[in-house]
Amino acid sequence: MRSRTNKWVISVSVILLSLFILSCEKNYPPNIRDITFTRTPGNFTTSFVLTVEATDPNLDELVFSWEAKQGTFDHPDKNETTWTGPEKNDDTDYEISITVSDGKESVTESITINVVAPKYGNLSGFAYFAKCKIPIFEAVVSVGNRRDTTDFDGAYFLDGVKGGRQTLKGEKDGFNTST
Repeated sequence: MRSRTNKWVISVSVILLSLFILSCEKNYPPNIRDITFTRTPGNFTTSFVLTVEATDPNLDELVFSWEAKQGTFDHPDKNETTWTGPEKNDDTDYEISITVSDGKESVTESITINVVAPKYGNLSGFAYFAKCKIPIFEAVVSVGNRRDTTDFDGAYFLDGVKGGRQTLKGEKDGFNTST
């Protein structure tokens, strides 16, 4: 009888030890598979959409943390965020890092983004009444903080206009504003 009890105790011990070993599975750090960035569409901008593709071998939930010495993130704790770098007069490289953690281990990788200095130019044209070529005299035409008043021929000239997509606005007393 004692021999059967010992076998039973040994069997239970082996099963418990196996369960303990299986429950103590080794944790592996997350894997950063890819980091991508694209300039946000629209005007000449210093904003970029950043995306990290990461997995965890243990299927743990991942936590994200974006960092940069300059600029701002709209969602620094998400796998996708928009980073806006400072606007400078020179082309500048910025290092952006992403840390991915599974709560036990973390990995960090960095990318470099080149922010191109904005370009400025001149904008000229004519202001006419809609559906005809009759010039509008003394209309105020503006883009951003640049403005000019049209001459007798409806001509305007704006210098120092920042490159990219912007809104051109025309105004004249007694008329609806046009963009």
